[in-house]
Amino acid sequence: MAKMNSRISALVLCFVCLMVLSTAGTSHAEVICQVKIESVYMSTPTTTHTGVLALLRNTTGATIPATDWANNTTRAFYVSKSLGNQGLALLLTSLSNKTKIIVNISGTAVNGSLLQFIAATQVPQ
Repeated sequence: MAKMNSRISALVLCFVCLMVLSTAGTSHAEVICQVKIESVYMSTPTTTHTGVLALLRNTTGATIPATDWANNTTRAFYVSKSLGNQGLALLLTSLSNKTKIIVNISGTAVNGSLLQFIAATQVPQ
């Protein structure tokens, strides 16, 4: 019986180690912030990334935490294809209403990063 318990314990230990090692590299940085929309573009099919490109301005009053995105500077971000036409509509509506948006940017918000989430606000630009 003791031999069976030690085999089960060894198997459980191996399984736990495998789970820990398999999830070690899956963490992804994300930046969530409220920004102003400067403009919205459609990129050409010949570029590396195609689709909607949003030029956003950091208007938080400071550098956004976990990034080097300084206050009152603009950066260009691609809109995730999963947001589809609804994401484009939300960007254009907020741009025309002159309201800020809340975005979730993958990585550390460098130029060319991907917008994963867009939410409209009623905060004026």
